[in-house]
Amino acid sequence: MKQSSKQNRKTSFRIGKVRGDLLGKIWYLTYWENGKRLRPRIGPDKDHARQMAAQINSQLESHTHSVFNFEPVLIDEL
Repeated sequence: MKQSSKQNRKTSFRIGKVRGDLLGKIWYLTYWENGKRLRPRIGPDKDHARQMAAQINSQLESHTHSVFNFEPVLIDEL
């Protein structure tokens, strides 16, 4: 049986600890950092989502903060 092109299209990928999911027409990345699940919205371009996933994965492996991790800083600490 022949499958339609929509059924053949991959809707997810994994690069190390980072998973990419296509929801509708937008790619989201999912990963865990400091015990929290982060799921940033990337956009409609799969190649850009894969590049961001690779960058985040390398940051997670080197134990540096990822691009999307936000930690508030008090005014006094600045």
